[in-house]
Amino acid sequence: MKKSFLLALLALFIGLATFAQDKGQSSNTNKGFDPYWYLNLNVGRSLVKGDLSSFPLDLGKLGTQTGFWTGFMAGHQFSPLFGLRGVITGGTANSRIDEPTYKFQTKTHYFGYFIEPTLDITNLIHYNADRKFFVYAFTGLGVGNFYDDVTNNITGVETTLYKDGGRATATTLPYGIGAKYKFDENWGVTLENASYYAFNKTAGDKIDGKVIGTDRDWLNNTSIGINYDITDVTNLKKMAANYGQIKYEVTPNPLEMHGDSVVVTIKGTVPEKYMAKKAAIQIAPELKYNGGTYPLNPITLKGEDVAGDGIAIPYKTGGTFTVKQTIPYMPGMSASDLVANPIIYKPATGAVDSKATAQQIHANNKFIDVPSHKIADGVIATPLLIKHDEDLLTAADKLVKEKFASKDATIYFLVNKDKLDWKLPLNKNKQNQAVLADLNTFINQGWQIKNIEVDGYASPEGEESFNQGLSAKRAVTGKDYVVNLFKKWAADKNATEFQKNLGGVMINTASKGEDWDGFMQSVQASNLKDKNAIVNIVNSQSDVNKREQEIRNMTRVFKTLKADILPALRRVNITVNSYQPVKTDEQFLSAATNNPETLNLEELLYSATLTKDANTQLAIYKATLKQNEGDWRAFNNAGEIELKNGNISQAASYLNTANSLSPNNVIVLNNLGAVEAKKGNVKAAIDLFKKAQGLGANEGYNAGIPQITKAKYNDAVTALNVKKCNHNLGLAQLLAGNSAAAIATLKCAPAAADTYYVLAIAGARTNDTALLYESLMKSIKMDSSYKAKAGIS
Repeated sequence: MKKSFLLALLALFIGLATFAQDKGQSSNTNKGFDPYWYLNLNVGRSLVKGDLSSFPLDLGKLGTQTGFWTGFMAGHQFSPLFGLRGVITGGTANSRIDEPTYKFQTKTHYFGYFIEPTLDITNLIHYNADRKFFVYAFTGLGVGNFYDDVTNNITGVETTLYKDGGRATATTLPYGIGAKYKFDENWGVTLENASYYAFNKTAGDKIDGKVIGTDRDWLNNTSIGINYDITDVTNLKKMAANYGQIKYEVTPNPLEMHGDSVVVTIKGTVPEKYMAKKAAIQIAPELKYNGGTYPLNPITLKGEDVAGDGIAIPYKTGGTFTVKQTIPYMPGMSASDLVANPIIYKPATGAVDSKATAQQIHANNKFIDVPSHKIADGVIATPLLIKHDEDLLTAADKLVKEKFASKDATIYFLVNKDKLDWKLPLNKNKQNQAVLADLNTFINQGWQIKNIEVDGYASPEGEESFNQGLSAKRAVTGKDYVVNLFKKWAADKNATEFQKNLGGVMINTASKGEDWDGFMQSVQASNLKDKNAIVNIVNSQSDVNKREQEIRNMTRVFKTLKADILPALRRVNITVNSYQPVKTDEQFLSAATNNPETLNLEELLYSATLTKDANTQLAIYKATLKQNEGDWRAFNNAGEIELKNGNISQAASYLNTANSLSPNNVIVLNNLGAVEAKKGNVKAAIDLFKKAQGLGANEGYNAGIPQITKAKYNDAVTALNVKKCNHNLGLAQLLAGNSAAAIATLKCAPAAADTYYVLAIAGARTNDTALLYESLMKSIKMDSSYKAKAGIS
């Protein structure tokens, strides 16, 4: 009896040890369980404890001191814990008493049939669908009947009890404990220890063939059995329970938007001994985002005995699967999750169709829906963090702010003389006197004098070298005239400050020599009959002396020249160059904002450059285009301001008008490209930038920004590199994989919330938590909306 208890305790302890090993796995008591039927055939040895007893046992005589026992069971396991079985069992039990005067032995022939509920102790403590070792308890109700062969060992007489008069029958309560080890899904082995309790005390005392009437006899057996579980090898519930063993690796994670799409690579690993040979799994990934869902192509896995076009996964070794898909990026996907929606099913036809919908699988097959679960974060739309700071081009005004005014007068000299002679007829001439007076008036109006040019000339007669020196002297005489004039004005008691300061004016003298150009102009303008002959001589004779001699040989003509032409060539020309006053910048800006009609086109365009206030600039440009509807520049510049203000549609309207007034204008095309870029029309923007560059625009930076949107990050870096510390350059470097360069660029870029946010992303990608935190806090401090964005990302 003690041996039986020891066997039962050993089985219990082994079961508890198994529980300890399995602890930590799923605790759902029904997860992965499929009810099943089972059959069991067992054999063993039996013991009796009564008036006559099988005890004490002599292990050397175990075979003769214990009885042979066998049984057959058929049962149904309803849940991981509870089952019910029918038992037919029977055999013999040997018992004895060996006292000096009382020696008997009995062979009890026993047969019973019972209904027994079972309780799985290991599953009561902790359920594991993959467990192979189980400990269970049972009890029940049934009927036991028996008869005994009793032998008196002293007399040698054998007596059979309860046989001729009918077997002894007792309503019996079986109870016991067992252990089962499963080799596979169907076959296993059991070890049980069972006892039988007869409700009728008298009948229960008859088991050993000797009735004393004081206590029931105790019958016990220990058996080993072969067990067959009638289960479907394709245990869908078990696969569903263990679905978490399938591991997903999504690249990238979080998902990233590049260009206008998101590329997703899903790799899955299925463990060994998971994929039932006749089962299939449809995994339907979908991107759930704020505003909708985007389904990816479903993934179909199939067991090795399933036909069709899925990915085969061996049961014994497990396997992997990898799929790559591209989905279009849509607004709202920056707040999204990539989830899997699995269906585990047993194909009714033995084949799978990878194109089958979930509804078709549900309609035609046995299935289990596994709850949706997240497999990746998504989507970081880093390329959308572009800062639209395209270089916009302003059409320039043509205002000449520094204007000059000049006035000149002439003083004449006698032949071969350089002294002033106001009695000379030409100097006394009223017209010439008026010109000199006008020059004085011009000077005294007070305009700032840039310089005074005094050029001395000689008539083309006599020695050339002499005349060259003579013209120089006449220039000095002219300068002296001006200097003395200024001194005279400054000495006057009513002299103005301007007149007092004229002594500092720059006076330049020049010796022009013989004035052949003036001679030719005067001859051609005269009424001389032989002027053509004179012109021919001058044009054909390069030697000045010979030229003069040939003219002198024309005696009659030369007399006319000497009297009418040559005197006017003996002169000094005095030219005063002054700055013509214009409005100050303050006056221009005041007029443009208050009385724009008082300014012309160029003055209005210039005035708009005198303020940094965008609203004031826009008002000036609007006034300009109203007064000058045919000039493209005001429309272009108004469009530029509207674009900076974020009024894209109005900017486009102004710029399209400018383009119609000045087609293929590089300035307008560049700005129209910026409009399309801000609209998100990447192709149109690139086309316009390229066209502008083809016509001579030098705006490579603008063309680089759309390359980020097209995911051509290296091209973007090349184009944007014209600006070293720049938000977009840092963004392109980060997306191109050069995090170190991106961090350096972003750190020196102008401080801005969006720039700090990109810098925080760079910190995340380089596992620099300090940079991540510091940059993110700065971004949120400058713009609190980035707190929500950080939560999304």
